[in-house]
Amino acid sequence: MGMDRFIHWKEPPEWGSPTIERLAAVAQNFLGPRWSVTHTEDWIVCESGEQQTWALLSEYTPGDIEPEKFQKQYAEGTPTRGFEVFFTEDQTSVITRQADEFTSALADQYAKIIARWWKGEIEWPG
Repeated sequence: MGMDRFIHWKEPPEWGSPTIERLAAVAQNFLGPRWSVTHTEDWIVCESGEQQTWALLSEYTPGDIEPEKFQKQYAEGTPTRGFEVFFTEDQTSVITRQADEFTSALADQYAKIIARWWKGEIEWPG
């Protein structure tokens, strides 16, 4: 599922404002060595080589896509886990695109961590 979590930065704490480098370092520390975290001037890309999983696959009913067909359809082309961060000095977006629940949970927690540390306010998707 695709979602944007907007963080509006307030008055910076005494230890300084968030920067793209600082946010990328927090992402790497949070996600660990199995994840790749790279950044440009205003984007952070967090990627894992792990394939996504679909928690509600067992709950499909007749008429929906059948689990066997779903598994076959995604066996070769299942996206890997990852999310992106778009940074500006006023607002930062933590973005998932077609992400599984696990990846969305990681993106949610990352947004909470950086918002809490740099005193930002999160605008959650509606």
